[in-house]
Amino acid sequence: MDENEILTPEEEIQAEDIMPDFPEDDPEEWERKRREEWEAKLAPFKALRQTINEHDELMAETLYEVTLLELGEMEE
Repeated sequence: MDENEILTPEEEIQAEDIMPDFPEDDPEEWERKRREEWEAKLAPFKALRQTINEHDELMAETLYEVTLLELGEMEE
């Protein structure tokens, strides 16, 4: 779209819908909102990563104990 192009009212509404909401007076406020939105999008993935890390740690401990049992060195 050319910046000098004249839009119909319908096209203008569509363009406004896809434009982000910029607080014009306060760029710091916009940056804070942008970071909050980004963190909200990342939150489920961070929770999943935490779950996977816990699972990996439990699996590592279990494999270690099984190996020791197989070697006959496990203390009870």
